[in-house]
Amino acid sequence: MTVHVFLGPTLSAERARAIVPDVVVHPPIRHLDVLRLDLEAGDTVAVVDGLFFQTAAVRHKELLWLLDQGVRVAGSSSMGALRAAELAPFGMRGIGTVYDAFASGRVDGDDEVAVAHGDAESGWRSFTDPLINIRCAATRAGEAGILTELEAHAVICHAREMPFTQRKLTRAVQRCHTAGGLGADTAADFQDWAQAHSWDAKAEDAVLLLSEAAAGGWATRPKDSADLTVDGYPPLVRDWLERTRPIRTGHGTTTDWQVESVLRLFGPEPLPRGDHTATPPPRPRFEGHPAADIAVAAAAYNDELARRGERYRPSHIADATVDRFFGDLWAAQDDLVAEVRRRGFTDLHDFRSRARLFLAYAVAHGAPVPL
Repeated sequence: MTVHVFLGPTLSAERARAIVPDVVVHPPIRHLDVLRLDLEAGDTVAVVDGLFFQTAAVRHKELLWLLDQGVRVAGSSSMGALRAAELAPFGMRGIGTVYDAFASGRVDGDDEVAVAHGDAESGWRSFTDPLINIRCAATRAGEAGILTELEAHAVICHAREMPFTQRKLTRAVQRCHTAGGLGADTAADFQDWAQAHSWDAKAEDAVLLLSEAAAGGWATRPKDSADLTVDGYPPLVRDWLERTRPIRTGHGTTTDWQVESVLRLFGPEPLPRGDHTATPPPRPRFEGHPAADIAVAAAAYNDELARRGERYRPSHIADATVDRFFGDLWAAQDDLVAEVRRRGFTDLHDFRSRARLFLAYAVAHGAPVPL
């Protein structure tokens, strides 16, 4: 059983491997990332960090699909805590201070865990402080007698009013002081105390989650009969899976969507349209199909052309070039639209977007016909 973790600014990959030596570390999770993994029932996906500002965030249905396939899914700290609190009734597990705050309803804003950070080359270095950490610091300072309850509340309110891209504890304290919520001495004492008693709730929660994953503990237990099951999935989920779920061959990796494209474009007979209203199959439809090798070879050829510096991109191929090549191949110059529909494409746009990926390979190697 394999443990996968999605990490970024909250915890380093080195610390994660110190807790789970054979963990597979991924960058912060994005939409479709989990569906690209080659997972088996019993594997664990631990979600800590995720992207949402730069790209689409991981969708709930992606995680629900994994749960229904027997994959253990758990979260903490950041995006993981958010999704775990939202999907707890369906079997996603959560652990830690941040998860408890969301699950109990004490906090409910996504920006509680948001930070501005660098990219992978910078080690996902954080440039701002998450509101949840500022909240914890002010609350603990109140408990230690450094701040009154009213002063702690004022610091949190000023931090919450700041955009997450500018949020820092020092700035929140300064704004609170300027607004009259903290005296000068109290503001200085609080900042000194916070520096001496630094506590990163998100990082601590990530360590807890990984420790549970290493021990196969309660917080990463599998979905059971007490958890809800999704009653069917929308067609969009099937489309996500067909475009991302890996099919491995001896020469590389492809997907159902790419193999289906080969069959529709070059197959001797039209490929019937799949049932996109039914629950997606647990494994790729075309796993082991001979056309998978053609899909892999075509993708590799596109990469080779791009490396040659010829400024080649499949998306640059003109519609007329695509239409002319396949019109000749199919002997359908007089009614290309009818042939496109007969072969199961949704419309001309669907046909052209797929055909562009295979046109260069077909021209160079002859139009391939799958067995």
